Amino acid sequence: MPDMIAALLIAVAIIFVILIFHFKNIRTVLLVLLSLALCVFGTAVGVKIMGLPFGVTCMLGIVSLMGILVRNGIIMIDYAEELRRDDLCMGNKK
Repeated sequence: MPDMIAALLIAVAIIFVILIFHFKNIRTVLLVLLSLALCVFGTAVGVKIMGLPFGVTCMLGIVSLMGILVRNGIIMIDYAEELRRDDLCMGNKK
């Protein structure tokens, strides 16, 4: 079990480094990592409710879910930044 938790923490650290290189903004990265924390919490609650054992398959599912969340977060944040940039270029400064 400690080895699996260490592997999960290493996966989060790798995701953090990739996000830092992509966004170059710590606040945005922390926003995406907050969603990862909610992902892990929700997964743990779901596994506990279902009474399933926490094994390698469960850990692989969590890492896969974290990858999907990071991908969706990158797409949404990039699109929001694009909309904000276009709005400022059109002269609609607030």
